[in-house]
Amino acid sequence: MFYSGHFIYEWPHIETWIELTIRAENDIREMILKKSPSCVIIVAGFGGFTGTGSAPVVAHIVKSLNLFSVGIITTPFRWEGKERKKRALSNISHMKKYIDSLFIIDSDSVLENIPDSYAPNFVDMFNLLDKRLCDIVKEFFSISFNNVIHWTLESF
Repeated sequence: MFYSGHFIYEWPHIETWIELTIRAENDIREMILKKSPSCVIIVAGFGGFTGTGSAPVVAHIVKSLNLFSVGIITTPFRWEGKERKKRALSNISHMKKYIDSLFIIDSDSVLENIPDSYAPNFVDMFNLLDKRLCDIVKEFFSISFNNVIHWTLESF
């Protein structure tokens, strides 16, 4: 979802999210420059429309500010379908152009080390993925970065 003024919009098109993020470029720049970070970490889920469309634009903005950037992206679970997986993989190249260090997490990988007797449901799968993301981000924060920015869509 994208917050703009008093309304929240949800559109099923990558192009819309790219355009909305470009329109918010000045706000994004201002938010980054206000914090004077030495590094910006961008975390996004790829395969849908919001993260897949917006994250590469944010990475481009960060690069234009000559800041070190780290991207952590997830690709869809197998059960989410081939179209989402294809969309994620084809848009990773856009992210790679603008990011200094990119970590790609295959969502299915979080299911590899669970016991066969455990059959995770929909919510459990995303909780396992969230835990993996949190662990990776915590590792970055354990390294001494000055003024690392953390923001969500609610930040806009």
